[in-house]
Amino acid sequence: MKLLLKTIILAFLSWSSFAYARAVEDTPPTMDTHSINLSDYEKRMEYSDSEDLNYEEDTQSSSSYEEDTQSSSSYEKDMKSNPRSRGEDNDLVDYVKDSDWLAKNWIKEEPSRLGFGIGSFDTVHSKMAPSAFAEWRFGKKFFGIVAPMAGILANTDGGVFGYGGIYGDYKFYNIVITPFFSVGGYSQGGSKDLGGIFNFHEGIEFAYEFDHGMTAGHRVGFRFGHISSAGINKRNPGENQIMFIYGIPLGH
Repeated sequence: MKLLLKTIILAFLSWSSFAYARAVEDTPPTMDTHSINLSDYEKRMEYSDSEDLNYEEDTQSSSSYEEDTQSSSSYEKDMKSNPRSRGEDNDLVDYVKDSDWLAKNWIKEEPSRLGFGIGSFDTVHSKMAPSAFAEWRFGKKFFGIVAPMAGILANTDGGVFGYGGIYGDYKFYNIVITPFFSVGGYSQGGSKDLGGIFNFHEGIEFAYEFDHGMTAGHRVGFRFGHISSAGINKRNPGENQIMFIYGIPLGH
């Protein structure tokens, strides 16, 4: 009887120990509420930092867009104001077109005129001699630039040069600048040998044009001229002239 009772008690204690061990194994681990709260706080902080970073990136993007817009607007203004954007590549052409100074002052049409002058032939050389010329100029310029001219020049040593060519007039206030170019035939006489009959004649005039009274349109000034063959003749010594000139308009 005692043996049976001991056996029953041992079996109960064994079962109780086994049941308790199983219960402990099945019980979930204890949750640390402080850790949970700290983890949530860290997550919220990370989210807040992310929002701040996104906001800064958006602000920088907006600022960059505004700067790009302003740069684009400035570029468009520069392109509109820049003559090169209109297909004009030459700086001198751009300047002339923008200021229009040459077009305003270049004489495109005026009365035809007669010109006269006295001075020296072959100036400061061995065959220097007094000389004079008479010249006709057509008033209306071809293409608004040049017009024909013709004249004759002679010196006291018997040299005679007849010529024809073109000229242009640039007027600045009352000062008229006239470049010219012509070709002609030279008869030497007792004057300087220029190497042959055919020669070129080019030069420039500086004159003052009157604009009042009976002398309106008349001009007085100086001419610097040169005659040579540009190497066409075997000999090409050339000669220079300095002339005092007076021009008279033919009509008004």
